[in-house]
This record gives sequence, structure tokens and C-alpha cells, in this order.
Amino acid sequence: MIKRLALFISILVALVLLITTGIYFSQSKKLITEDMNAQADIILRLKKNGIDDFLVRMRYVMLALAENTAFKDYFSGRTDRQTIEKLFSGYASRMPDIQAMRLIDLNGNILVFFREGELVSAKPDYKPINVGDKEFFHRVSQNPTREPAFSDFERGHLPDAVSFCPSMIRTMLPVYEGERVAGYLIVNFWGRRLGETASQLDAKRGYSFIAEVNERAPERDGIFLFHPDHKYEFANQFGTSYFFDTVYGAKDFSTLKNNEQGMIPMKEGFMFYSTYYPYGDKKQAWKICTVLYKDFFFQSLTALRHEFLAVMLFCIILSILTAAVFSRYFMKPFADIKKAVTAYSRGDFDYPLDGKYTGEIDEIAKSIRSMADSLKVYIENIKNTQMRLELMNRISALGVMAGGIAHELNTPLNSIIILTKLLKQETGESEDLNTIEHEAKRCVDIIENLRKLAPDKEGDGEPQSVLLKEVIEKTLKYINSDAKIETDLADVSVSGYPTLLQQMILNLVQNAQDALGENGVIRITLTKSGSSVLLKIADNGCGIPEDEIDRIFDPFHTTKGPGKGMGLGLSLVHKIVKRHGGRIEVNSRDGGGTEFIILLEPADESSSD
Repeated sequence: MIKRLALFISILVALVLLITTGIYFSQSKKLITEDMNAQADIILRLKKNGIDDFLVRMRYVMLALAENTAFKDYFSGRTDRQTIEKLFSGYASRMPDIQAMRLIDLNGNILVFFREGELVSAKPDYKPINVGDKEFFHRVSQNPTREPAFSDFERGHLPDAVSFCPSMIRTMLPVYEGERVAGYLIVNFWGRRLGETASQLDAKRGYSFIAEVNERAPERDGIFLFHPDHKYEFANQFGTSYFFDTVYGAKDFSTLKNNEQGMIPMKEGFMFYSTYYPYGDKKQAWKICTVLYKDFFFQSLTALRHEFLAVMLFCIILSILTAAVFSRYFMKPFADIKKAVTAYSRGDFDYPLDGKYTGEIDEIAKSIRSMADSLKVYIENIKNTQMRLELMNRISALGVMAGGIAHELNTPLNSIIILTKLLKQETGESEDLNTIEHEAKRCVDIIENLRKLAPDKEGDGEPQSVLLKEVIEKTLKYINSDAKIETDLADVSVSGYPTLLQQMILNLVQNAQDALGENGVIRITLTKSGSSVLLKIADNGCGIPEDEIDRIFDPFHTTKGPGKGMGLGLSLVHKIVKRHGGRIEVNSRDGGGTEFIILLEPADESSSD
């Protein structure tokens, strides 16, 4: 019996742990994934807005510069080069985003050249550099407009330079003399602002980068404009093989190219991406990408998964020990009582039941002994009465006699059945308890065979009048606590379900116990307040932080440590109060104790008369 009980409890504990942990994993993973998607959407939108702000600012700067008549005066000979150079120096000092400024004639010769704080064209040996063969210059000069044109984003390089300069984007705008193009203004803007926008992300959380997809220029298709690993950038200019498809895979690059936005699963996490068109051309776009690490977002679940097996093993061992102790202190007395009740049901009323028991078990044993003695006496009386009244109306006599027997035996029999049910509620279903109840009912059948009365009907589930004071006092008997519990209970009744009310009180008291420290006190008051019954359960424990108050009734919300509950107690209390048509409130402050206030409808006293 002990082995079967231990095995059953171990399997039950393991099953409960698996189910609850599985639900927790599933719900937590879903919530975390939703949070990742929301954060990624915000990150991408912020980066997209930052890039858009940068390019719009470049456009406004170019349009504002074009308003200066000094440029067309220079091309028409009304202004000298030194005036323009001084003008360029002033613009650059006020706008640190500018890397270089140039005035170029119609043939592509750079006449006035300012670059990185230096007036290159002011040098005595300066010879005009020609950019007429550059694709960007050729494209704008062949189709001039009054709107700034943007070049490809790249590392800058001119024939007079020995190395690439940092990343930049060029803008070019024709300088008009009336309706005629007199020359061109080119301004280079530093790309570091775009780099700062792309890299603004906590390194523990993930990283971001910008890649380009380009159907018009295959050598730029898949290059990285910005990346935390700078060696990946501008593979087309530096001759490296670091393109998107070689770093992250051709399949993912195909997904990136064929969708405006979305998410790509990766070994390290998830890549979220969005599309930006800086040139207004669907065939040349920037892909703004953010990679979020799974290890960062799922670290709590990973830790819980590692600890789960240890916790389950501990609970199984604990359940085996509990089963052994339970069997020693409860099962042996039940076995003795089972044998006695079986003997009495066979008519052997002299079977001894003389063991020394404690608590409710001793009360059951006394009731069974009393039942056996009474049943033995009254069966003998029945036999004698039948002999004396043989000539009388047997049905009437039997009814009178059975009524007398029922009057004497109902008390011990009902005590046995009720106490057995109470034990089943406290300790759970067991074969021995079921046998005791079954055999006691068989004894009832001996009396019921002597009279034709229907067995008592239990309630149909409708609420009943419950003396709440008795429910509270009864519940407190089952709570083992070192804390001081003070009560002030009025005799008031409510309309409801005793078992649910008992569960509500038990959960609130246990919740208060968990919050107590040294010198902990729990105070329970029950009063009639107007047209409602007012129940207060208060403690002087650690209290509830203000930011947790609104969530304490949510399922699976708990501030307790691992192994101290899944956060279902207060959720169950809330449901019980709502089922009774009541209202629950909580007053608490961090470190200042907690008070739960419950308002219930009183029982209809007129309907109980």
C-alpha cells in the first residue's frame, strides 16, 4: 500500500509540475516574443525616422545654399574665387556635418574646393581636378533639375587622394543663371550621423546595420553601408567578399530583397528588417536591420528550464517521504477500522476495536464502537419484539420499531459518514476511507430495510445561508502558523458556498503568512456594514510595491521566489468573490503591511425561516 501511494503521489507531482511549467513556458515565450516584435518595430521606426531626418536636412541645406547669388556671380565672373572660398569656410564652420564643398564648371572641373577644413583650391600648386567621368556628375549634368540629387552612399575618393575617406553621401545641385545652367554645386555630408543612428542599440540586447539592395548596380547589391564589424562595410570599394548573402546566407538575402519588412530567424536570435528608399527608386533601397539576441530576451526561461529537473526530482523525493509518513500515521489506523466495519457489516458485533488513536480517527473509532454496540442491542430488541408482536400488524409495528431504531442509531452512523467525508476532504481519496464509508452505509441499509424512507438528498448546488464566523474558525484550525492571528468575528451569515468561502479565507491567510517577518500579526475582523457583510484580513508584513498593486489578481503573477507558488492564489480569491456577487479591495504600501477588504451579500434571513 505504501509503495503504491508513494508511486501515485510521485506521478501526480511530476504531472502537475510538467503541466504548470509547460503552461508557464508557453505563455511566457509568447509574451516575450510579442515584446521582442514590439521593441523591434520601435527600433526600426526610430532608425528610419533618423535616416529620413538626416536626408531631409541635407536637402534643405542644399536648397538654402542655392539661394546665395554669390555662386552664379562667380560663374559669370562678377565674384572672385577667394570670396567663394571664404563663403565655403564659413558654411563648414557652422555646419559640422559638411565634409567637402565644391563649385564645378560644366566640363566637370573643380574650380573651388573646400575639404575637411582645408581650402584645397587656395594652394599655389592647385590644378583643377576633373570629375566629368564620374557617374554621379554625368547623371545630374545630363538631366539637371532644381531639386538636389543624392549620390550613392560610399567611401569618398578623388584622384588627388591616396586613400578612402570616411563614409559620406554627396548632393549635387545645378547653379542657374536665369534658365541656363552655369555650373554645379556639390556638397559632401559625413555619413557618421547615419552610422550613429544605425548603431544606437544596447550591445547586450542586439545590434543593427544597414545593407543596400541594388538591381541597377550589381556590384552594390548586398553591400553593408554600416555594420558593427566595420570590415564588412563597402565590399564593392575595398574588394572584400563581405556581402549580405556571404555573411548571413543567400536564402535570407532573397527574403530580405523580396519583402518590404519582416523577421528572419537566426541561430543567435531574430533579424527584424524594414525598407527605406533614399533615391525614390524601387530598384535601389536601403535595408535597415536589427538583430535581437535570444539569450537576452529568453534568459529567465533558460534559467528556469535548467532548474526544472532539479525541482521536480526534489518534489518527487519529498512526495515519497510524505507518503511514507502519511502511511505510518494514517493508513494503519484506517486498516484497523476497515476490518472492524467489515466484521460489523457481517453481523459480528463482538469484533474488538481497541486501538489507541488520536484526533478525528479516534472519534471515528469511538463512533463505530458505539454504532456496533447500539446495533447489536437493537437487533436483539427487534428479534424479541417480532416474537411478541407476531399476531399484530407487522408493517405498522415494524415502522414504529424502525423509527425508534433510526432515532438511536442515526447519530453514530451519521458521525461515521460525516467524519469520513471530512477526512477525505483533508487527506484526499483513499481505499480505506472509501471502505469505511461504504461499510458504514451498509449498516445504514440494515436499518433502512426495516422502514421505507428515502435517503437524505444533498443540495443541488444552489447557494445556502452560511454562518461565516464558523467557516473562518473552522479554517483557522487547519492552518499551522507561527504568526499571531487575532480575530474579531460577528455572527453574520452570507449567501454562498461553504467550501469556496473556506478556500477563499485559506488563500488570503496563507498569502498573509508569506508576507510576514518576525513578530508577524494577522488580524481578521467580520462585521455587518450597512447592507453588506464586511470581512477584513490584514497583516503587518512587507506589503506590496505600488507598481504591483494593479496586477496581483492576474493569473501567474507572483512576487514570491522560485518554489513558493505559481501566482494562482489571489486570482482564485478574486473569482470566488465575484461568484458570490461580492467585491474585493486591497490597501497596501511597500514595507507597511497589507489589508484585503471583502464585501459580500448577507443571507436572506426571511427565506431561512
